[in-house]
Amino acid sequence: MKTKKDNSKQQIAYDFIRQGIMEGTLFPGQRLVIDQLAKELSSSPIPVREAIHRLEAEGLVKIKPYSGAVVSSMNENEYVDILSTLAVLDGYAASLSLPRFPRDQIAKLHEYNEQMKQKLGDFDFYSFINLNREFHIFYNSFCGNQYLISQLELLWEKLDAIRRMSMKYFSTRAHEVIKEHEMMIAYLESSDTAEDIELFVRSHHINAMPRDL
Repeated sequence: MKTKKDNSKQQIAYDFIRQGIMEGTLFPGQRLVIDQLAKELSSSPIPVREAIHRLEAEGLVKIKPYSGAVVSSMNENEYVDILSTLAVLDGYAASLSLPRFPRDQIAKLHEYNEQMKQKLGDFDFYSFINLNREFHIFYNSFCGNQYLISQLELLWEKLDAIRRMSMKYFSTRAHEVIKEHEMMIAYLESSDTAEDIELFVRSHHINAMPRDL
């Protein structure tokens, strides 16, 4: 019978491995050696093995015959599928958020955009990616649908994990992204129709599709 302590060790292992994948310190195709990870975490192999199975279910890890667990390599089709799904859901969330968004919070969106400009100027692309996600999640956090918000967060995490794994997926239209964010803020300030913002946000994401796909 599992104890709360066992579950806690599994969560620690899960968070440790997942963070490594998301931040790129564990790279695509890298083998995850259970005994080595257990040693790093001062744990037994069992919680690490269970954490890896959780990550496999999320698509971040693959179990290969004769090789064991390795960090998943994302393919271009998967990237396009995630981005196109995000376009639909993020656009819908924006349409729901439009009438609910507190006007005294608009300044925070401007702040996100200014930080993105700074990080882009510093060639700090990883921070730019994080701020881009935070901008959208904050924008749509007022949509009133918690299930939709949780699904968007999962999609953003998967999308950004791919972008960190390979800079080929980093948008070459970063300056346009910032300008389009300013347009999204303008929709809030002018109280345009929900349909307008939904279509704009969809296009905002679709425009980020790699041109060579």
